[in-house]
Amino acid sequence: MQAAISSGSAARPRGRGSTSLLQFQSGSTEPVLVREMAAAELVSVLPSSDGPVILVTDPSPRLLRLSDGEPVDVETDTHVEPVSETIWRWTAANGLSAEVTVPEVEWDAEGQPLDVLEPAHLIVSRGEEVLVDVTVGSVSEAWARIHDFDGRTVIVSRGPYEPAMREETFLLIDLAEGVVADSFTAGGTTATLTGADVEWDGPVVAPELGE
Repeated sequence: MQAAISSGSAARPRGRGSTSLLQFQSGSTEPVLVREMAAAELVSVLPSSDGPVILVTDPSPRLLRLSDGEPVDVETDTHVEPVSETIWRWTAANGLSAEVTVPEVEWDAEGQPLDVLEPAHLIVSRGEEVLVDVTVGSVSEAWARIHDFDGRTVIVSRGPYEPAMREETFLLIDLAEGVVADSFTAGGTTATLTGADVEWDGPVVAPELGE
């Protein structure tokens, strides 16, 4: 079971607007509208004692019941935690963590990007030890986000700040080989890995991501 949040505006930390919470039921190719809601960004779908819940940020993190989009206060074994209002750290069962930094961007008086000073970075760590710190964004696709991480494979997408609902480049990164195992482009899309977290224990190889 998967969920998605669609929006008519850019799903970026500075963007606000109306969004739709959509649920993809098992075996279905068309989503079901759960509810209209305030602007939020979907981080992960998690199991709980109250059924599937979604972790969203708007910008503070909160849990919503997937069936109706209502806020819930339940115990869940989340492997995603906020580092700040705009950065999330994913920690797999093998103890490896992955996060993507926010780009350094110069903005004009109207809130439009003028210049990319430093694109987003992918950081992989174990506890306090940083194992990998590589540039995952680019000048043309400065902003990036993590979609899933199983302890070895991480799905990252990167894209420009403008226009709204633009296409993003998705990278399936294998940290054991240090390569991009697959890549594709899509707009308004999230991606997930299938199966449980891996028991792989390294060593971690810094990937060559390129432009």
